[in-house]
Amino acid sequence: MDPIALGIIAVTVAGVAWLVFFRESDDSGSSSPTPTTPSEPSPVKVVVSVPQGAEKMTKAQLEAAAREQGVELDKRMTKANMIADWTAKLK
Repeated sequence: MDPIALGIIAVTVAGVAWLVFFRESDDSGSSSPTPTTPSEPSPVKVVVSVPQGAEKMTKAQLEAAAREQGVELDKRMTKANMIADWTAKLK
């Protein structure tokens, strides 16, 4: 066989193999939809405001209390800025 024909066949086989093994799944409707089970809703905490006495807390206590409410604070900030940032993120 001609070496050029062998090269074309090798490239074609490699391309088909790549498409079969490495293509992303396409959900364009070509296959049947996968049934999904409804997940349970996650519990939601109602956050009203920063707790009273936050000025007397340490930076670590401020960060831990904010994390319980789902707010991430940076301990490199000053306490006043941490409290202001916490208040802003709650709104």
